[in-house]
Amino acid sequence: MLKGLLLTSALLAATPASAVLILDTSWNGGSPAFNDCSGEFGQGFDNCAFNDSPIIAKWDKDENVWEINSIFDSIDGGEFTITLPTGTDNGVWSYNQGVDDPDVRYWVAKGGNSGFNLFYEVSADKGTYCEANPTDCYDDALVVNAGEFWLPINSGSGKPAGLSHISFYDTGDGGGNPPSGIPEPGVVALFGMGLLGMGLSHLRRRRKVS
Repeated sequence: MLKGLLLTSALLAATPASAVLILDTSWNGGSPAFNDCSGEFGQGFDNCAFNDSPIIAKWDKDENVWEINSIFDSIDGGEFTITLPTGTDNGVWSYNQGVDDPDVRYWVAKGGNSGFNLFYEVSADKGTYCEANPTDCYDDALVVNAGEFWLPINSGSGKPAGLSHISFYDTGDGGGNPPSGIPEPGVVALFGMGLLGMGLSHLRRRRKVS
């Protein structure tokens, strides 16, 4: 019984903590500036990538159309649900990922001519460092199926710019971390060992009684 309790305690300790959302605005300047595959849709779109992670899809808000990377033939845009920012509320998105669909690791919101906000999530233990140093943590980005976004501030009005488009990027490695809240395979195995330990302990007690 003690073995089962110890393994169950280890499982709880290994369960991923809450993720931290990271905002990176560094691509709004410098050379070359990050353009998030901007320009005419379809112009080199399939070759667009961030941190070796190919673009999956890009939604143009004004035209209400999706541009899809042809390497992801299972995607049509209907997998994504996007709720635009209103008032002081952030925008949110969710992704109903199918079996053959790619993972999402990064997303970018473009605000009119005011630039880009790049977002990703990291584990809680890396949150403080990555919030202060977002360009150092790209490789720590978790795979997610939902997230928040907000838009750059318009320098003229001092208010958030209107959404031009939002883009989603794959992991670039054919896998990545499980979505937030889903245990690693090793954790699942550990849980199974804990259940097995409790079962064996219970069986021994029954044999002693009989």
